[in-house]
Amino acid sequence: QKVSWRQVQRRLTLEQVWEEPHAGGRLQGMQLPGDPTDKWNGNHTLRIWTPPGYDGARAKQTGELYPVLYMNDGRDMFQDGASTNPEDKSWRIAFAAAALIQCGILEPFVIVAIDNQHHSLQYTPYAPGPGFDA
Repeated sequence: QKVSWRQVQRRLTLEQVWEEPHAGGRLQGMQLPGDPTDKWNGNHTLRIWTPPGYDGARAKQTGELYPVLYMNDGRDMFQDGASTNPEDKSWRIAFAAAALIQCGILEPFVIVAIDNQHHSLQYTPYAPGPGFDA
């Protein structure tokens, strides 16, 4: 069954946590609430970058659509200092996207990066075994 983004938005309760200028566009941190009693399926943070010139109100009014690139490991995508890798360096994905858009190589698009909570739980189909501590 196909579901539109508007239908998904109606089902989800997203809470904006922060917003700031980033790579010529805007970067927002959104919280998708999970089950607070389940340590494996708690809240998820989404980091959403909109490109330079993006106007959400105009897009909503005109029905303008933007392609979306979804990325895992959201903390590693945008900001140095928030990354989980040993060097604490981000991929700087929004700067790369903005440069490609500005050069006309790519049309404007939105990036949605989803923070992970537990790699071993989110990337494998098995429940944790004995001794697993997250």
